[in-house]
Amino acid sequence: MIHRRPSRNQRRKPAKNLLEVSVRAQFANKQRNRRIAGVLARVVLVFAVIGGMAYGAKEAMRRLFWENPKYDLAVVEVRNPGGSLEREVVLAASKLKLGESIFSIDLSDAREALTALPRVEAAELRRVLPNKVTIDLTERRPVAWLAEMGVEDPATADSSFLIDAEGNLFRAKERAVASLRLPVIYGVQPQNYLAGDKVTVPELEAALELICRNGEIGQVGIRKVDLSKGYCMLVTDIRGRRISFPFDKADYHLDRLAQVLEATTNRGLDVQTVNLLVEKNVPVTLVSHTDELPPAPEKAVAPVAATTEGTQPPAESEGTQVSEKTTPAPTPKATPKEPKESKKTQTRRSSQTARKATPASSRTKKPEVRRATPVAPPTERFIPRAVPVHR
Repeated sequence: MIHRRPSRNQRRKPAKNLLEVSVRAQFANKQRNRRIAGVLARVVLVFAVIGGMAYGAKEAMRRLFWENPKYDLAVVEVRNPGGSLEREVVLAASKLKLGESIFSIDLSDAREALTALPRVEAAELRRVLPNKVTIDLTERRPVAWLAEMGVEDPATADSSFLIDAEGNLFRAKERAVASLRLPVIYGVQPQNYLAGDKVTVPELEAALELICRNGEIGQVGIRKVDLSKGYCMLVTDIRGRRISFPFDKADYHLDRLAQVLEATTNRGLDVQTVNLLVEKNVPVTLVSHTDELPPAPEKAVAPVAATTEGTQPPAESEGTQVSEKTTPAPTPKATPKEPKESKKTQTRRSSQTARKATPASSRTKKPEVRRATPVAPPTERFIPRAVPVHR
């Protein structure tokens, strides 16, 4: 018996459980959709709860703090020891207004606005509950003036600036005595800068370092610093002494200057100029304390009388005799009284005048001193020793 294979394009019979499979698939889809909907509902509920809590907290904060008149700004305390900034200037710069909520104030913005002022170096703001804000200011401390060449009083010039140790420029609010005593720096054009700028010129930085170091040591009273030379700093102190400083090693050159001043003071001299550009053998111009006084006028000397032939002119020095044949000298005119000179000076002047008036031929020659011929020492005589006698 022959069996035939079924053809390939013959349809297969459906399974008996096909309906059951489709029902299960629909049921699974419904369960998955329910789970997704439950998760989304929980998420929405959580966000709703969080949002409600945030809104409630914000509303509570608004009613309890921001809109509570108890926390309205009523006091602004400005602490500025030794400063010159007015309270109105500080409040205007910080933009603080009385009556606004103390919690609505942005302290960081107020701090940046205050430090932007040229005279302010640092600022600190703090809230003090319930209605107070404190402002602690630190103003810049000037160490010198920056002025144009030829300006003697920089406090009266509009182009002058006060400058601190870091090179920050600011204007002088008032004619304070402390500012008038500050040294003046020349050689840098102040017209090229504005208040609040920071000068970074190397020569100016060297001058500021020298002024600060000298202020710590108290070596000399610096009055002016001239930077126009370009290769050195020409310093003039309150006594008028001119000192040339290099642009580096301020401490080292101040020590060298101290040694020079100490050495000259011990000798009774005063320094007029010092050149510290030279490492060895420092050039110094000295002046004695007596040189500062006006010189005394020279005493008038009466003219020597004319001599006759064969006679010697009179001598004014002590121990000489005047010849009787000489004619008397004419009486000089009366001269005003002059300051009395010391005996040593009068003796020196009289000896010089006598030496000029006496001719060379009449001067006594010094006697010649002849050396004595050496005498030979006496010859030694031989004295024999006595011979001892034995008993």
